Amino acid sequence: MDKLLTLRVANRFRQAVEMPNPLLVESITKRGAVRLLYKIIGNATKGLFRDNAWQAVHKIFKLFSDRDIDYVLVDTVYTQDQRGAPNAKIWKFEIPFLNPNNRKQIIYGTITAAGAGSVEDPLSVYDLTVVLG
Repeated sequence: MDKLLTLRVANRFRQAVEMPNPLLVESITKRGAVRLLYKIIGNATKGLFRDNAWQAVHKIFKLFSDRDIDYVLVDTVYTQDQRGAPNAKIWKFEIPFLNPNNRKQIIYGTITAAGAGSVEDPLSVYDLTVVLG
């Protein structure tokens, strides 16, 4: 069991060394950085999701973490319908990157989980959109 744990730790260390954060290692334009982030997210927002733990949102943040992309979660907000029932949740985050002049800049992002469920419980089913800029 200890040998398996040692192999896992060694593998994670090797991956971290081999795949440094591409947004901080090489200078990149904001447009290029945004394009790279959308490519990393890939199809993670496709479809409708049915869970209470926001697993699809956590998957997106895990995709960033797996590529060693630092992000700062700034805020989370629920929006409400006319009755006061929550109908969406928004995660606001920031991702630093180095521009071609080697200056740190920030990409601002939002992930919106919009309710697609029943009138009584709109967030029982949700779809995701990610906006970066």
